[in-house]
Amino acid sequence: MTGFPLRPLWTVADEVRLVVEPATIDGDVVHYNIPALEATGEPTVEPAANIKSGKLLLSGDEVLISRLNPRKSRVARARPAALPLLASTEFVPLRPVDCDPRFLTYCLLSESTRQHLDSQVRSVTRSHQRVEPLHITHLQIPTPNRDQQERIANFLDDQLSRLDRLTSARVRQLSLLDERLIARLEQRVLDLAAEFDVAPLGRYFRRIEQGWSPQCEDRVPSEQEWGVLKVSAVKAGTFRADESKALPTDLSAQAAYEVRPGDLLISRANSPRLVGEMAVVPNGSRQRLLLCDKLFRLRLKDDLDASYVALIGRTRQVRDHFALSATGTSQSMVNIRTDDLRALALPVPPLALQETFVEDAEADAMQNDLLRSLLSRQMALTEERRQSLITAAVSGQFDVTTARAVA
Repeated sequence: MTGFPLRPLWTVADEVRLVVEPATIDGDVVHYNIPALEATGEPTVEPAANIKSGKLLLSGDEVLISRLNPRKSRVARARPAALPLLASTEFVPLRPVDCDPRFLTYCLLSESTRQHLDSQVRSVTRSHQRVEPLHITHLQIPTPNRDQQERIANFLDDQLSRLDRLTSARVRQLSLLDERLIARLEQRVLDLAAEFDVAPLGRYFRRIEQGWSPQCEDRVPSEQEWGVLKVSAVKAGTFRADESKALPTDLSAQAAYEVRPGDLLISRANSPRLVGEMAVVPNGSRQRLLLCDKLFRLRLKDDLDASYVALIGRTRQVRDHFALSATGTSQSMVNIRTDDLRALALPVPPLALQETFVEDAEADAMQNDLLRSLLSRQMALTEERRQSLITAAVSGQFDVTTARAVA
């Protein structure tokens, strides 16, 4: 198989090591950090005074590769800007000296780079593995001549932009699927409201309580251990038992707060977008999980089905109700009161129709999940195609001028 000669990375790019304290910088900075790059693909612009730890000072011509969890292959190019440029020390910034910056970026994104660095990690936990900068700078990377590097970079820029557009279309399709699911749910609620009485939820309360939040260990409990649910255990109408923390062994579980199948859980304190989320604990859910104080548990009278209420809780009308009634001084965390729950208006058809409503909604959700699975598979195949293109092109496995494999 034809390939390009290899050279150590340090011979074609210099590592940037200058660390500065953001407090010494006036005004805003461009901050390359892992959360922002994962969320948007772009750095954040923020006041330097808000950044509390030392950062790497960039000039705007570096290629950044993350030391943290290299199997995720986080690579970015720093761009020149009018503001000072900073990068998290989780990155190793590389300033190309004898290498095209785009070609270097693609080399660092290749599968061979990811696999090599992943084999060199030192680990505290599976979610926090790091590779030493020395392992990065001593990577053996392909080194075709500069004309070839530019041709390969141009080819990959073109091909990957096509794949990116395809992925964006799939993401939009996923969003439309979810919008359609909620729209069908809302239409069914409107149909019921036109035919049956609308009543406040408080009329059907049997009991409401909130739980207990002791200091817990930062890990998911085993099946034999007691755990305390996090507020994220209730999201998008689904109960997530793994969103819990282990109760320390020196604390006795307050068993009265153990959640059980059929319990209707509602987030009491959360972000404005998520406060008031509802879910029912399903049959077969693991035991020894305790209600936290950021969740309500609602027990209803026999003529109102908990799953029916949880489904109505997903509609925009209910989301708007809680967003308007929630209180709090922080936009990252607001609260709802029991009175806000009591005032929630919903149609109350006979119990048999409530059960039919739940069955129809679950059938819609199953179909939605199937379509989402198909789209997700297509996106995974597109990502595989993207990775194979990068790896084959930078290693010289095919000639990009003809885009044909070479022997």
